[in-house]
Amino acid sequence: MADAIVSGAVSVCKILHTCELCGKGFYPKRTNNNRFCGRGCGLEWASFKTAFKKHGGRVWVRVHRRKPKPKAELKYYYEPVAIGKCRNCGKDFDRRVEGATRFMCSEACAADAAARSKRTARKKRKAIERGARTAVRVDPINVFERDAWRCQICGRKTPQSKRGTYHPTAPELDHIVALANGGTHTWDNVQCACRSCNARKGATDFGQLHLFPAG
Repeated sequence: MADAIVSGAVSVCKILHTCELCGKGFYPKRTNNNRFCGRGCGLEWASFKTAFKKHGGRVWVRVHRRKPKPKAELKYYYEPVAIGKCRNCGKDFDRRVEGATRFMCSEACAADAAARSKRTARKKRKAIERGARTAVRVDPINVFERDAWRCQICGRKTPQSKRGTYHPTAPELDHIVALANGGTHTWDNVQCACRSCNARKGATDFGQLHLFPAG
């Protein structure tokens, strides 16, 4: 059998092979490169393999649209991972269960995480508008739980049920060093305060700075 001509070059191998990606027949230019018909298919398969390595073989690895789907089984490299850890409640969950998402165990956790992200972003934006030189995403709920839902100025309890109301004991996020005095919107400069103490305090500095900020 005469040597096969492939793209103007003489092929070394005389055996007809089938590309594992596109299914076309080809004669390899090298005897050890007999899986793919060309550089394009080889790079395409390498991208699939790299994606699976990067994401640990998880089932949500996206395939590029309008590109040939590999005929070979991707599980040959990694087994799919179906069990994950919820980023909102911290529980292990099965991603195949209805209502579960990539990072959340249920629609309720996804909605709660979205609301918390929106709340922290709004607080950070308002702090910057008020002149804070340093601002991070601080969740007021986490601050209130850290302070045991108790006012750090007068020591009274600030019930969670009063949050968002005009009640004197409603919990509010207070900056120990006021933003007007150069304070920062960070975990170590915020505290839980009742509505009456927060209004009385105003732009004065009062409170003990926290040495161990909450993450």
